[in-house]
Amino acid sequence: MFRTVICVLIFVAIAISQAEAGEIPVIKRPSWIHFTDYEPKNPKSLNELPKNIRDCVTKHLKNRLGETFYNSMTFAGGQVVDIKQVYRKNPNAKNFRWEIHTYDLHFEFKRPEVGVASYTAQILLRSDGSIIKEINLPQFSNSPEKLRIIPLTKAEKTAITNGLRINYRKNKVNDDSPGIDYDEKQDILIWKFSQIIADDGLRIKFLNFDVSAHDGSLIRKFNSEGIR
Repeated sequence: MFRTVICVLIFVAIAISQAEAGEIPVIKRPSWIHFTDYEPKNPKSLNELPKNIRDCVTKHLKNRLGETFYNSMTFAGGQVVDIKQVYRKNPNAKNFRWEIHTYDLHFEFKRPEVGVASYTAQILLRSDGSIIKEINLPQFSNSPEKLRIIPLTKAEKTAITNGLRINYRKNKVNDDSPGIDYDEKQDILIWKFSQIIADDGLRIKFLNFDVSAHDGSLIRKFNSEGIR
């Protein structure tokens, strides 16, 4: 009980210090694929995977991300899919326009000092360990300068300079603002901001700002729409 109270107090203290610094703890969650009448296994450790798969993904991620960054991450679960069982439960799955993965592996890192409370990256693999979808993190080993992540507040200033309203955080419709994500085309992390520019009660229009999480430059400014 005493230990629990201490942990709670520490968490509150961290949250208060972040708030005082102007940071919002941003969480990047993984996406999940749900299968009809089939529940994949959810590994709690890489040791639950076949050794060849464990060795393959570990080697690949160390080569792509660098050993130091790889060691800063923790395994955060995912899915192990029995594709034969998926087809048995849902024969139409054979007609999917996307390839069903055998392994969906999640890895988490944290940078609370810059506003990243949690970023869970994921990589999709076939049964032999070959890659279906690369991990959504930059290739740090080739561009170590991308290991630097600027504070959320600095990126926010760039967005405000380019038209983001100062009170955009009052927007309760879009939970992803502010947020952090991976830009696959440019192989960078980006801070994401958005604000409502029109709302008729059903359809909502947003003005969005993507800012480089490495140098604070504006990557793009664009409109988007959504439905409540």
